[in-house]
Amino acid sequence: MGRLTLRAPLLLTALACLALPAAAQPAPAAAPQDEALRQELLGMYEADQAVRRRLVGEAVRDEALLREIMALDAAHTRRLREIFDAHGFPGVRMVGKEAMQAVVTMVVHGPSLELKRLALAPLLEAARRGEAPMSVYAGMLDTVLRGEGQPQIYGTKFEFAGGGLALAPTRDLKGLAARRAKVGLMPLAEYMKGLEEMYKVPVTAPGVPR
Repeated sequence: MGRLTLRAPLLLTALACLALPAAAQPAPAAAPQDEALRQELLGMYEADQAVRRRLVGEAVRDEALLREIMALDAAHTRRLREIFDAHGFPGVRMVGKEAMQAVVTMVVHGPSLELKRLALAPLLEAARRGEAPMSVYAGMLDTVLRGEGQPQIYGTKFEFAGGGLALAPTRDLKGLAARRAKVGLMPLAEYMKGLEEMYKVPVTAPGVPR
């Protein structure tokens, strides 16, 4: 059980990019106000992605790699908390679209539920302004709900179970497809196919209408 507990948070949060619809185009923004911070955040994000690119196939059982990822996430969370304390949520005006999305991904990957909660309201406002897809907010909301032990709403989170990935507890499975479509998330079957291709493990969604 300890091994599964170690893996699960990494697997269910390593897929923020898959939650973004390819066609989403946030409104153009002015040049970032803090170029140095933008570059720092993009560098942190590259490290985040580089280590996760190694998490495929049999590597999902590599405890040393999983601990390396957890250590990196913890370090990034500490730095992000400093940034939040000093500047608030780093939005598009401050750091640009790419860096803001990098922040969202790293907050989701990190261990701090408090930081995720702090990001929710600014992320919703950014989505309403057209600076980020509403699907990004939906993914963050699901992450917070699961962190609180509640069922998710949009079906963006999967958990490691029985050698594969299974849809995390989700409210109203019959209405899931409509909710995903409303916020611009890809159909669940397509999302699951992406998970299977990325992690080379079976992916299931028990109870979801076909």
